[in-house]
Amino acid sequence: MKSCVFQIGIILIFSIHFVCGQPGSLDPTFGNNGIAITDFNISADKLSALEIQPDQKILAVGWAYGLGRFLTCRFNIDGTLDTNFGDNGLFTVLPPEIVACEAAALQSDGKIILTGTKPIFIIETKSDEEDLILMRLNQDGKIDSTFGVDGIVITDLGGYFERIEEVLIQSDGKILVAGEGSDNIQGGFFYMIRYEANGQLDPTFGNQGIRKIYEVFEVQTMVLQLDDKLLIGGFTDLGPSGDFEVLRFESDGSWDSSFGDGGKVKTDLSGQSDYVDGIIVEPDGRIFVSGGANYTSGSTDLAFARYNYNGSMDVSYGNNGFEVIPLPTTSRLFDVARQSDGKYVLCGASNHLDGEVHVLLIRINHNGGLDETFGEQGIVYTLTPESYYGAGELVIQDNNYIVLGGVSTEPGSDSDFTLSRYIVDDVVATKDQNMKSLLMAASPNPCKEFFTVELGMPFEEFHCNIYDLTGRLMLDRTVSSDSGGRVKISTESIYSSYFSVLLENKVMRGVVSVIVQK
Repeated sequence: MKSCVFQIGIILIFSIHFVCGQPGSLDPTFGNNGIAITDFNISADKLSALEIQPDQKILAVGWAYGLGRFLTCRFNIDGTLDTNFGDNGLFTVLPPEIVACEAAALQSDGKIILTGTKPIFIIETKSDEEDLILMRLNQDGKIDSTFGVDGIVITDLGGYFERIEEVLIQSDGKILVAGEGSDNIQGGFFYMIRYEANGQLDPTFGNQGIRKIYEVFEVQTMVLQLDDKLLIGGFTDLGPSGDFEVLRFESDGSWDSSFGDGGKVKTDLSGQSDYVDGIIVEPDGRIFVSGGANYTSGSTDLAFARYNYNGSMDVSYGNNGFEVIPLPTTSRLFDVARQSDGKYVLCGASNHLDGEVHVLLIRINHNGGLDETFGEQGIVYTLTPESYYGAGELVIQDNNYIVLGGVSTEPGSDSDFTLSRYIVDDVVATKDQNMKSLLMAASPNPCKEFFTVELGMPFEEFHCNIYDLTGRLMLDRTVSSDSGGRVKISTESIYSSYFSVLLENKVMRGVVSVIVQK
């Protein structure tokens, strides 16, 4: 196994024209000068998801294209493979049939949900169909036999084509998946399914756990609001009439009629084909959406919009609620995350002017426009060997690094998992850059009713923000330490999950991760 190393002949060339250490530059302490490439010597590997654990280790999930194996590995903070996970750092399993892993989620107890598609050959009709497959791993990268049947759940929606596109975990531990499919009777549909924590279908959702809607709609992204309403973004058409589309559903799977037009919001940004690839729910309930416009024109532009809670345009963003940012060449966005200062970072792929496909990383100001303090005027291009897929996944670590995940290909070889890490300026860009870092520890961790942050010395006042795994602000208050330098924080209003705790005053700032298990 080649573990996070470069081979002669695939040395990366970076089209980044600024001094290392500035916002948006590759982090030289990660992998090999900011890049970690892992070849599992199995087959062509496809990375489908990234997750950050509370200890800031990185889970990378995907599958071996052609062999149909789920692949999951864990990286240490510095980009080296964590050999304590799975089998020497890697979990791989070949179920009875070939599978494709398309999405993953991290539970509050650290267990890992893998989701994908499993082809089925029907003897009677001598034809192939597809079923949905869920698998759960324990924290150590081994199959969790308490989930479904020996760690696996298979669901048949009755279609010959069925795909899982997104998965997320509710605050109560229930599992939501969404995707699309088609059958020979009614045609195309998209769906949502909710499972109990043990893998059984939840009868309180949709029709005995399943909500099928016979409309042609391609699911691209799915997020939960704080009130457990479900947002799904995607598109119905890549032709000249495609629009930004965001759908909202109640917690039981029914349409939320208070959102847009009967639960649907469509926005025509370009007059041609627009698509949604990412959604961020702001702490105040506003909804930021990212994607592209002019897809069929040969020069895809980056497109963004922000909506109020009810689906109306938030006119404080961009140009009365939306903006389109053209790039010199065709580009596509795949993922988005929100920094704690409200800026948005997005990743994707760009057919660069040099003729190669580059990893694309951009940062947008909270109310629109490229953040010119990041990269070159808000944009970073990174060239990796034959990086056809660019970067499809993006996460932000507590230490304020941006981690991108995708694949790259050594000439004459198969594609490999590829991670890149970039330096972010301070947590809040407008803060004093001379602020000192505050070393903190939280206990008990995991906790139930409360946890205590050890500061090492007494302080009169700190501003405390607590964020969940999606970047949602869960707590915002002012706190003070006792004479021993300890801050006690109640978890009464917080559900069971992983959280990042930010404490800052005028001179110091620190971040610590906590696990709440009620």
